[in-house]
Order: sequence, then C-alpha cells, then structure tokens
Amino acid sequence: MYAVSDEFLEAVQENTRTYYWAGTITTTAGKVYSFDYSDIVKDSGCISSQCCGSTEIELGTVYSSELGITLYSEVDRYTLEDAIIEISCFLLLPNGSYEEGLVVPFLILSHGIRR
Repeated sequence: MYAVSDEFLEAVQENTRTYYWAGTITTTAGKVYSFDYSDIVKDSGCISSQCCGSTEIELGTVYSSELGITLYSEVDRYTLEDAIIEISCFLLLPNGSYEEGLVVPFLILSHGIRR
C-alpha cells in the first residue's frame, strides 16, 4: 500500500477528482527525460492491469500492468529500448494542494518500438 495522507484518502473517495500525471523516462544509458501532463497527448494514456491465472489474488502468480501513452517529445525512440518509465499521479486535496499518491515503474520493451 502507498503511504498517503488522510486528506488524500478523503479526496479519493469523492465522486469527482482533479488530478494530473507526470513522470520520468530513464534510458539504459542513464539519460533522464521528465514529462508532465502538458506533454501527454490528450486521451492517449491508459494503465491496464491483469492477473494471469485467475481472477483471485494468489501467491506465486504473475501480476502485470501495461501503460499506453503518447508524448509530445523529440526523444529518439530507438534510445528508449529497455528504458524505465516512472509515472506518478498527483491528486488535488481539499486544501488546494496536490499530493503524489502513486509511483509506478514500467519497462519499455523492444517489441513496443517500431523500426
């Protein structure tokens, strides 16, 4: 479980939420590219998850998730093979500030890069 404030837990229970995504891409060469919501193509992002094996949580099974995102970027896509994307969700709290509530790392696999 992620450590979040009581205000975050309150905000996440609301019927509507205001949030944004931001993150970094770290290549195997160690180059880091930062991005935020203004770099994400509208309606291009999704995170899906699945449990391989059954619909119940079982010890020893494989859990996976997939990130789909399109960024406005000048990064050479071929440098992204085996890079790591860390994406965070920032939720607007009742006091008007944003709190980071989730950091998820994803590996960019080579079959996701079109040559």
